[in-house]
Amino acid sequence: MPAPVQAVFDARCATTPSCHASGSPNVSLAAGESAAIIGQTSSTSPSALPLVELGNAEGSYLVQKMNAMPPKGDRMPVGADFEDPQLQADLALVVGWVAGSEFSGCAAGSETTSGSESTADTTASTSMGDSGEEPEFLGCGLDPLAPGAESPIVAGDGVDQIPTEIGFLLANSCGCHYSEGPFARNVPAYSGTIEMATLDDWRALVPPARTQTLLQLAATRVADESPGGMPPPLAPCDIGTGDAMPPAERARLLQWMMADGPDGTSWPP
Repeated sequence: MPAPVQAVFDARCATTPSCHASGSPNVSLAAGESAAIIGQTSSTSPSALPLVELGNAEGSYLVQKMNAMPPKGDRMPVGADFEDPQLQADLALVVGWVAGSEFSGCAAGSETTSGSESTADTTASTSMGDSGEEPEFLGCGLDPLAPGAESPIVAGDGVDQIPTEIGFLLANSCGCHYSEGPFARNVPAYSGTIEMATLDDWRALVPPARTQTLLQLAATRVADESPGGMPPPLAPCDIGTGDAMPPAERARLLQWMMADGPDGTSWPP
């Protein structure tokens, strides 16, 4: 199980035996046991759906149970505040994993540690050659991660376009979201999880809750400089200062997001 997904399970699902902890009469989502849900048929779904079929989010019962109107029983996690941006981000991450987003270095059923810790594979340091050279701090821009890859970002100075400046900032620090990989370094590919190449994408409501636009959700993640934020302030996204993004660029991107994403005709303000 990829470490970021397991961390969500640990925090949201595998909390008590009455929920999905180890030893639960329900499906266990505890570390070391959760990978069993992949390909397992649900015994409670109305149509015997697989709990998780990788690449098929809509047909996976786990995802259906997180939707606003599950086919049976209560929405999961039970009792959660579905207006909470962090919960929405956590659920989007799990949905993205089921949909097929890859977390490089993690096989679907591989072991992970729980909580904020993760395996060496998923927190691989900055790139270092076989010769033992000092690591090269490159951040998580599209070009360092996928040299030569064409950016899908639709940016320009026109109506309903991501402003040129913002397109540059996104490509410079959010490369994991703009290519399917493989990447030059050990980072997850989020392409296809949430579309974010056009201004319409940024203004759209984010599944599964669909109560926030991508602009609103992303603003909370970009403002968060803890390991749960974006870009993640850990290797391999470190730019060499302990930051994952130049502070001035982070502030500028946040300014755009918190202004509800003006188009190319209205930016700079």
